[in-house]
Amino acid sequence: AVAHMDTVYDPAEPIILDGMICSSGVDNRFGVYVAAELLHEKGIHADVLFTTNEERCMSTARHFAAPQGKKYNWLVEFDRRGAGAALYQYQHDAEVWCAALVRAGLNPVVGTYSDIADLSHLGCKALNLGIGYCDNVHSPDAWLDLDLAVEQLHRFACFYRRNHRRWFV
Repeated sequence: AVAHMDTVYDPAEPIILDGMICSSGVDNRFGVYVAAELLHEKGIHADVLFTTNEERCMSTARHFAAPQGKKYNWLVEFDRRGAGAALYQYQHDAEVWCAALVRAGLNPVVGTYSDIADLSHLGCKALNLGIGYCDNVHSPDAWLDLDLAVEQLHRFACFYRRNHRRWFV
């Protein structure tokens, strides 16, 4: 699981109201929370990589080297608006990968950049999961739809249970 710790704006104290988290730092503070806490609570066992400089398209992820002898089946990041699953360069030759995502309700979409785009040297597929960020994710008015976030985490948990031991290349 990958998450970046930098934000475009200095994070403001979050306000939680009516099923939303409002904060200029929601991107990617919620993704960090998911990777650090929620995955474990859902019984999802994952190594976690925290990065910086993603918001400048210079993610420190590119410097990551897997521990000797370690191979990853696939990677996930929770850093996307809405509910899609951006695949970046991992969509090429990926019929089986995409079919597994669709079966779990994680529909592939076009994306531009996030940390996982700099991790192809690990030799596995990756997805950046939409986690409920809404339109103004890179603004002082950023907010997250908690209902959509919970729904996406449920879908991801289903995907994980079916595929955590499956190798996608």
